[in-house]
Amino acid sequence: MRFSNQNLIFGATSLLSLVGPGHTASCTDNSILAPQTWGGKSGAPTNWCSTNWDKGVVVTGLELWATPWQVKGLRFTYSDTTKSNIFGKNTDDDGNVLPTSDSITWAVGDTIKSMTIGPNWVSPPDALGIFHMEVSNGQKIDYAGTYTGSPKPVDVGSGIMLGASGGAGAFIDGAQFMFLADTVGQAEITAIQFDEDLNTVNKKQE
Repeated sequence: MRFSNQNLIFGATSLLSLVGPGHTASCTDNSILAPQTWGGKSGAPTNWCSTNWDKGVVVTGLELWATPWQVKGLRFTYSDTTKSNIFGKNTDDDGNVLPTSDSITWAVGDTIKSMTIGPNWVSPPDALGIFHMEVSNGQKIDYAGTYTGSPKPVDVGSGIMLGASGGAGAFIDGAQFMFLADTVGQAEITAIQFDEDLNTVNKKQE
């Protein structure tokens, strides 16, 4: 086996990737996730999914658009500065763009302290009507429509949000938020040193 500076850098990157939450981006793989709670329509189809945890990327921002009756749209910002699509709509029933009801960001080291979601009060419920979230940096989203059902707390696990999935059309039918179940303790890479330079090591391998 031959060594190069590029190989060593790649090896360090691979080691770092082991502290990431997983190896496949999936909104249905519950092996690393805290138990979840749906809001809105019971059993709403999962027709959107937003997560990048296979790349070691976590959610660090959330935008919410809402009317007095339901959450209309959601968009996520990730730790690599990318943004998801807007799920649902950011417009009213007449097509007018709604102002952002809430928009918060947080650092990678911050965690979600609590989250509560719930349906609107329709029989049966057909939309996300309650959304409360508090981050360790003090920022909050606190939305409740005019008519709502019973709120339910979400198990936020480690507080590290990995993504979300749900059903949406003209508004958010339901949403399931994904959290890493356990915190990552610590990872450390010790510098690799050779007594001889890389060219000498490579020649001995030939």
